[in-house]
Amino acid sequence: MVVDEGWVTVEATGDRVVLTSRRRRPRETKMAQVYFHCSSAEEVLLDRRGSDVEDLTEARERAVGVVRRFISRPGPEDWREWVLHVSDGDGEEIFEMPFSSLVGRPH
Repeated sequence: MVVDEGWVTVEATGDRVVLTSRRRRPRETKMAQVYFHCSSAEEVLLDRRGSDVEDLTEARERAVGVVRRFISRPGPEDWREWVLHVSDGDGEEIFEMPFSSLVGRPH
């Protein structure tokens, strides 16, 4: 008898059982819901949908992407005074990222 569980194969022949592991057993991934709110002295933009992330590294990578999308828009907006606020599902701020960290200074 052979039973394939995806991550392990169990072979039973007579009184002998052989377990063959092909890869690690998948772990349950805990996702966190985070929100990317943006603010300046005059305006606040709220992220009402949020995004699922696995860890702080992914949250930071997504934050960089959000800021880059804003600053790449054509138009007269000076994004250097804006800040991205990354918050959890309870509204607690995890970290903030000033747009100026990606925009730089004017020449």
